[in-house]
Amino acid sequence: MSLNSCHISPDGKLIASTAFATKEGLLYSVDGGPPQPIPGLLPGETFTWTDDPKFMYVNRWKQVPVRIYRLNIVTGQRQLFKELNPTDTTGLCDLSNIMLSKDGRAYVYGYTRLLSDLYLVKGLQ
Repeated sequence: MSLNSCHISPDGKLIASTAFATKEGLLYSVDGGPPQPIPGLLPGETFTWTDDPKFMYVNRWKQVPVRIYRLNIVTGQRQLFKELNPTDTTGLCDLSNIMLSKDGRAYVYGYTRLLSDLYLVKGLQ
């Protein structure tokens, strides 16, 4: 199975990754065994570990505002953690590349803005 990026849990016991073909989030135990789906992760969500190996930050791409949830990977329960939205959304096309510190106190993100001008010309023959 081809994997996208790999994220090692804070305690070093699990590796979280996304399968290329299915886009499914999977957990691999470093002790071996078959991969397991990440409980509570919805299709199209990205993820990163918190400082607690039982929790991940998850969010859906290309959605504004971006809602970041704290996902319990043992129970699958999620709790809204933070909502990100630029103050000026004019021309906003994509808000992505969200990076959070492990404790969630700091974050950074990028976005794409597409602006253009429309001109009306009268009197052309």
